[in-house]
Amino acid sequence: MVFGIRPIEIFDKNLNNSIDPTEGNTLTTQVEMLEPMNDVVNCYLAAGRHQIVVSIDADTKADYAQPLEVVFDLEKSHLFDADTELAIYSADLNSFDAKLIDATLTNLESARKRAPGDGKRIASRCHQVCTY
Repeated sequence: MVFGIRPIEIFDKNLNNSIDPTEGNTLTTQVEMLEPMNDVVNCYLAAGRHQIVVSIDADTKADYAQPLEVVFDLEKSHLFDADTELAIYSADLNSFDAKLIDATLTNLESARKRAPGDGKRIASRCHQVCTY
């Protein structure tokens, strides 16, 4: 499964924004590059092995090679099947595609059999997300 969200739907936790930070929507990242663009700054962030691009207000105090806590507007998020790239879930539509979820969970179960530790953790986490 692939999590998708637009860069403008991720916010600097230290700035006033419309999304209240919670444990479930906040992530600590590392700033890799900053690109000032007038009223916004495009920030290229690292979170573990994942790369994240965010467009945040130019008032940010984000600095190169420093941590930055970001807040995701999960109401604007999507889940995609990694193989087909089809949308499984769209928060803004508040809808699931049950057939794609079943197929994705089946694929994750197969992955778990090939790599027991990681596949089980991923399938469990996917099931928690998909059953909300």
